[in-house]
Amino acid sequence: MEMKRIFSLLVIIVFGMHVGLGTTTDTLAAGQPRSVDIETDRVIVKMKPSAKEGSLKKYNTREQTIDNQGLLKTVEVPDETNVKGFIKKLENDKNVDYVEPDHLIQKMKKPSDPHYTTQYHHKLIQSEKAWDKTMGSKSIIVAVIDDGADLNHPDLKGKFYAPYDMVHFSSSYLPRGEHGTHVSGIIAASMNNGSGGTGVAPNTRIMPINIFNRDISYSSDLIYAIYYAVEYGANIINMSLGGFDYSYSEDQAIQYAHEMGLVIVASAGNEDTYWDSYPASYDNVISVSATSKKDRIADYSNYGYNIDLAAPGDSIYSTLPSKKYGYMTGTSMAAPIVTGVAALVWGNKPSLTNIQVEERLFSTADDLGDKGKDVFYGYGRVNAERAVNYVAKPIVNTIKDNVKTITGKAEKGSTVTVKKGSSQLGKATTNSSGTFKLSIKNKQKAGTKLSVTAKSKSGYYSKTRSVTVVTSKK
Repeated sequence: MEMKRIFSLLVIIVFGMHVGLGTTTDTLAAGQPRSVDIETDRVIVKMKPSAKEGSLKKYNTREQTIDNQGLLKTVEVPDETNVKGFIKKLENDKNVDYVEPDHLIQKMKKPSDPHYTTQYHHKLIQSEKAWDKTMGSKSIIVAVIDDGADLNHPDLKGKFYAPYDMVHFSSSYLPRGEHGTHVSGIIAASMNNGSGGTGVAPNTRIMPINIFNRDISYSSDLIYAIYYAVEYGANIINMSLGGFDYSYSEDQAIQYAHEMGLVIVASAGNEDTYWDSYPASYDNVISVSATSKKDRIADYSNYGYNIDLAAPGDSIYSTLPSKKYGYMTGTSMAAPIVTGVAALVWGNKPSLTNIQVEERLFSTADDLGDKGKDVFYGYGRVNAERAVNYVAKPIVNTIKDNVKTITGKAEKGSTVTVKKGSSQLGKATTNSSGTFKLSIKNKQKAGTKLSVTAKSKSGYYSKTRSVTVVTSKK
């Protein structure tokens, strides 16, 4: 089918090239989003619930359902028309809710630096200390939506679950994607197997989903992959890809995945721009910028108010197809480091919700930029040790001025301390259900402010909860 040259390309950014293949240099001005001269030949159509099956057959074109309700479809533009005209025609169809271009998605590469010879990122994010507590769990499944993976790589052997090729609709074939293999290894490469490096969460399983035909993909492929990940039980989705075109259908698929309890991580992009990149900039997606070996924002990394976390992205050593290893650079490498930490947290405490996992990542990151959330590092550079050993703020029941007992909930087995200023009023250890009850020597006047903290068995402290004593009812 002739490519229709109407709508701009949605660019998915895939960063890195391994040592020995040479490097390429992108000539993109700082702050300027990339423009690629490839146009789409499909549209995404949302049918109304009242639409009958086969309502689109009259357009004499091929269609493919891409959601789990049978209402969202990708439809090829007929040869005799163009994208703009076809959209206008569909918008006037009583069976159609809305139509949008099925944007093309393309991989892009960033030069790698062959001089780094170790996985320095583990030291920066304190992986080793996190591994003292957990190396992840086989019950946690990460969907890596990318260009496939080498299912036979010795450092990833036995880690793959429900692989799928969206291009050929095949569960029996998966391309040995260089990028996807590298990303998968960053997350889950085996530990102590005598070869290569180690993933951030080496006990985690990977669900590799290919959406690329050579270097491009459609938004509909990404949407389909998200629904597939949800249906087949993924806990986390990693998308080391992105572009500058917003898609309502893509956004809805991501919100559905989040509502179904998944943590969703995406790379922020490599254009050194503040422009919103998608899927990273959608709500409920952890947008990851890249830092250098010196723990500073990388010169290529995108930035802006949508950045949530940062992670090392320069010259990250990981798996490559055909039993090989190498280095890649970019936010595509930073995202799976965050994903790996999320997998460690969830593997250590499987009872957590996706929102609680996200909160642990945000609350424990190392604040590298301006105090608080900023445009370069978000909440900070991810810290595996602190995230795994996170202690939630205690929940404190109302304290009245006529009692000498304080109750509430905190981490199981932690020690809760109550202070007034610098003076300790009392402390107690939570029981097996996480509740505590402690006595103080004197009743406190209404309006008195008390601070309550919890300390885990491992010696980690929660943030302080401030509580004000209230007047008892007479």
